[in-house]
Amino acid sequence: PKIESQLQQKEATKQQILALFAQEKELSTILLDISNIFKSGNVKLISFQPQGLEPVVVSDGSLGSAVNNKLKRQTFNVKIEGNYVNSQKVIRDLERLQPLILLNSLNTQMPEGGSVVKVVSIGKNQATIVPQSDKPVTTTFLLDVIIPLNAEELAKLAPPPPAEGQPPASPPQ
Repeated sequence: PKIESQLQQKEATKQQILALFAQEKELSTILLDISNIFKSGNVKLISFQPQGLEPVVVSDGSLGSAVNNKLKRQTFNVKIEGNYVNSQKVIRDLERLQPLILLNSLNTQMPEGGSVVKVVSIGKNQATIVPQSDKPVTTTFLLDVIIPLNAEELAKLAPPPPAEGQPPASPPQ
């Protein structure tokens, strides 16, 4: 009974964690969700392009070796334009989206001629940048939507059972 109780607790925890991830059906509305964030943040969406047609199984250790072949990701190239403060707010709002997403390769470009900023100390060895103008900046980044594999996909990626008389294969490290 104790082990069954622990198993049920582990399964409940697993379901709570999986609820944090996106589902593949949500990919069809991700552009709409993100577009609404940009509109409310007064930032213009310049481009939103998927890398590939389908999500790709993560097997390269980029999310940690423990999740190799258990998650997949759909990556989008995103380009936005807006003033620095609004762009920063939009990026924070993206990080708070319900499905788990990751932002990579963030790059913000100032307009020709630059922009005036002020660096303000906010504590020991910490500072923040305060823009002194409202010139638009262009920001590009990779947006990764993380999706768990379903049971069927996991079964396809599982190693085959050992042949009779052979020891089981050890899991990859």
